[in-house]
Amino acid sequence: MNEKQLILFYKDACSQVDVLEDQLKTAKKAKDLTEFHLVEHLRSNGADKTASYDGLGSITAVKPRLYASCSQGNNPQLFDWLHSIDRAEIIKPTVHAGSLSSLVKEQMEEGFPPPEFVSYYFKESVRLNKPKM
Repeated sequence: MNEKQLILFYKDACSQVDVLEDQLKTAKKAKDLTEFHLVEHLRSNGADKTASYDGLGSITAVKPRLYASCSQGNNPQLFDWLHSIDRAEIIKPTVHAGSLSSLVKEQMEEGFPPPEFVSYYFKESVRLNKPKM
């Protein structure tokens, strides 16, 4: 394969990746919107699971996942708080969002709300239960 052919193949591969990334982005948006509608449907019906359909399975609501964050400007307060509750081990150059989210979830489950400088939200989601074969 000569240089021109390599460039042509590379250019084509890059184009294919761009198309697939656009398709993936569109598919993820459609999935997220449908998941939102499923959560709303279950909530409005006071249910935590849909009916099971042949060849499709069912949908089950899962416990909402907590996402917490803290702006860098509040890191000194965050670090003080983590030290005060003996959880300084999650401090690195910064505090990883996943570690902070897990800690805030744990604290809230124990009845301790996070400090006002830590923001958080819950993301509700569902799980697809595949049909039994």
